[in-house]
Amino acid sequence: MSTHAGPRLSRAKDDTSFDVIKRSHSLSGDTGHLDDFYRDWAASYDADVTDQGYLGPAMTTALAVDVTPEEAERSRTTVLDAGCGTGLVGVELARAGFGSIDGIDLSHPMVDRARDTGTYRHLTGGIDLNHPVECVEPETYDLLVCCGVFTVGHVEARALDHLVEVVRPGGVLIISTRLSYLHRSGFSEHLGELAETGKISLLRTEENGPYIDEEAAKYWVLSKDR
Repeated sequence: MSTHAGPRLSRAKDDTSFDVIKRSHSLSGDTGHLDDFYRDWAASYDADVTDQGYLGPAMTTALAVDVTPEEAERSRTTVLDAGCGTGLVGVELARAGFGSIDGIDLSHPMVDRARDTGTYRHLTGGIDLNHPVECVEPETYDLLVCCGVFTVGHVEARALDHLVEVVRPGGVLIISTRLSYLHRSGFSEHLGELAETGKISLLRTEENGPYIDEEAAKYWVLSKDR
């Protein structure tokens, strides 16, 4: 039994899906607190975010289709779903014709849910994106998607460094950032620093893109240059 003290998840009688989602944003980014929280949330996560109009997976997939317009190309594209959770993004990607999808996430119970979808080739739990992704060889993937991870109380902007490393030169990263996260994380500035080094370049952004009923997100489409 974990001894981490963190925000309560277990529902009170009058709790709503909105209450639980808001509680997740009170996390401090501490790995133990996050792991405990999502272990308890895994069973009801899909229902809660669906109830709150979660469109991040659909929007992320639409952008992925834009950068790989040919269906035959999508079937050959290797994809890493970083912070895959219960597999909502993977399901959307598979429906769009992406055939080689792997997933990583901090929470083992969330990964177990993703495995039940049958859409992933390989899944790995226990991965903290604030640290190098040692379970993946550098320059492995054609496409990396990261939806719902860069949000308040979860990962720092520097996690972008580790995501860039697992994408091959010429590959693409598609990342969502909740607007509340952008205003307090320094993500935009850190991305700019990476661009200045020549590691990545910005292909496009989607400002105020659909994300969840409460709040929009900014979506970033990035090219890994070297």
